[in-house]
Amino acid sequence: MTILPQSIHPLVIIPFAIFKQQSLGEKIGKNFIIPPRHFPPNIFLENDNYIASGYFANYDKRINLDLEKILSDAKWKELANLDADFLIFYWNIKKSELCVLTDQSGKFPCYFCCWENNLIVSTDLPFLINLRNCSLNLDLALDYITTGLFTFIYDETLVKEINQIPPGTLLRVSQPPNFKLESQVDLKSFVDNTPAPYASNEVFSKRFLATLDKSVKKRLKILNNLNFGAELSSGLDSGLICYLLKKASHKDFYCYTNFTQEVETDTNRDLVKKFCQKHGLSVFFDKVDEYFPFNKKRYLKIFRKYPPSLTGIELAYKSFEFARKKGSTVYFQGLGGDEVFKTQVFDFWLDFRIQDLFFMTALRFKLGIDKVLTPSGLKYLISEERFDNRRIYPNIFSTSAINANLSFFPIAWEKEVWPITPFVDSEIVQFTRLKMPRHGLIAPDKREILASLEAVFIEEQFRKKLGDEKLFDQFLIKKSEFIINVLKNSILDKTGWFRTEEIIKNLEMQRIESYLIDDTSFYLEYLVRLEYFLQNNNVKIRLP
Repeated sequence: MTILPQSIHPLVIIPFAIFKQQSLGEKIGKNFIIPPRHFPPNIFLENDNYIASGYFANYDKRINLDLEKILSDAKWKELANLDADFLIFYWNIKKSELCVLTDQSGKFPCYFCCWENNLIVSTDLPFLINLRNCSLNLDLALDYITTGLFTFIYDETLVKEINQIPPGTLLRVSQPPNFKLESQVDLKSFVDNTPAPYASNEVFSKRFLATLDKSVKKRLKILNNLNFGAELSSGLDSGLICYLLKKASHKDFYCYTNFTQEVETDTNRDLVKKFCQKHGLSVFFDKVDEYFPFNKKRYLKIFRKYPPSLTGIELAYKSFEFARKKGSTVYFQGLGGDEVFKTQVFDFWLDFRIQDLFFMTALRFKLGIDKVLTPSGLKYLISEERFDNRRIYPNIFSTSAINANLSFFPIAWEKEVWPITPFVDSEIVQFTRLKMPRHGLIAPDKREILASLEAVFIEEQFRKKLGDEKLFDQFLIKKSEFIINVLKNSILDKTGWFRTEEIIKNLEMQRIESYLIDDTSFYLEYLVRLEYFLQNNNVKIRLP
C-alpha cells in the first residue's frame, strides 16, 4: 500500500487493483484507518458479505435499530434519513465495491480523489490537496467571497481535482476513477406533508418547546456518562438549549460565553448573568476583544490548515478549546435556531433555488462588491454560465446550518469535542415548517413567536440583535500590513477579476473608509482568507 503522511482524520486508501479482485474479506480492513473517538463512537461490523467501519451516533426515535441488519440489506435511504451523526465506510466483499455514506446534517464532511492509482477518501481536505497538484474552482471561489459560505449543497469543492460527498449522499466506487453519487435524502416524503399552521403564536411556541425538549433529551440519552458543555449567548437559541439541558440533565455542566467590550453584539454579559441566575446555570465568561480576523498568530493556522469558512471561526476555536479544557467530550450549540424559524419559505425556495442565488448575487452590487471586483469580475459574477449546470443536492436543513457544521468539523476533530445541535433535527424542521403561524410566506419574527415563553427567558433577551461588524472590521485597521502582504502574493489576481492593486494602495495610504460601508469589509475578509489558504496549500489557477 502507498505510504501516506500521517493524519488524525479517518482515511480510506484503496489501490485500483484491489477493485479487480474478489472476496478479499478481512484483508481490506488494513485500508480503513479509523482513529478511535469517545463520541461519536466507532463502529466496526463484518460478515461474509461486507466490512463496515466509521462513526455512528444515533439520536433517532428508533434508538435500538439493528445497524448490522440495515447494512446487510444495504438500506442506505433508511440510514441517511435518521436523526444521527455518522460517517460509514462499507466494503462489499462480493462486488469489490466501496460505499461511503454521510449523514444529512453535514456533521462529517468527506472528500475523495484519485492519486497515483489509488482511491483516497478522507475528512481532511487540505491533506488531499497537498497530495497532488490542485487548481482552483473559480465559481465556488466567487461564491465564497461573495457569501462567506456555499449557498447550495454541491459535490464540488474549492479545488477541481477533489470532490466531496454531499450530506445524506452515498458514494459508490467499483471501477475507479469512475464513481457514482446518489442522494439518499427523502425530500419527497418531507414536502408531501401539507402545512397546517397554528393561528396562535402562544400555542405554537408551547408545542415547539416540547418538540425541542424531545430533541435535547434524546441526545442526552445516548451520552451516558460523558461530560458536556454548552454555548450560551444572550440570544434566544442557545438560551433555549441551556434551559432544556438544565431541566433534563442531572449532571453539572458549564456554559461558555464570549463577549466584547468593543461593541454590544448578540452577547450581553449582564443579560447572560441574569439568565443564569434565573435557571441556576454555571457560566464561564471569556473576553474576546482581540479576536478579530487575523489578529492572533496562533489562529492563523486555522486559515492555513482548514478550508475557508465562516467569519468568526476564531471564536468557535476558542469555544471548543474551553470545552476541551473543562473535560467536555461534547458541546451543545444553538446552531440552526435562526434558520428553523424561516422554514415557511422552504417549499417556495425549492422551486426557485437558482433564481434565488442569482438575485442574492445581484444584490451584492448594492452592498459593496464593486469595491473588490473589477468590471470584468462583476460581469462574470452574474454571467449565465455561472448559474447553468449547477449540480445541486437536496437537503431538508438550511444550507447555512450545514455549512456551519462543515466549518466546525476540523476544529471539533482536532480538539476531540463533538458539537451537538438539537435545532438541526428533522422533526424540529418539519414541525416548524408545518405549524408555524404565517400569512403566505410571511411569518412573525422569532422574538414575537417566542415572547410567551416567560418561564424560559428574561424580558431583555427580546431586544433586537446587534451586529458585530465593529469588532471584526478592526482587521482593516490593525492588520493592514498582513492583508497587504497576502494580496501582494495574490493568486486570484491572475484572473483580472479583483481590484488587488487598488486595495493594496488604499490600505498603504490608510484610506479604508469606503471598505467600512455596507458589506465590503466582509468581502475583503473572505478574499484574504481564501488567498491565504491557497498560498499555503499550493493551489494554482488555470485560466480557460
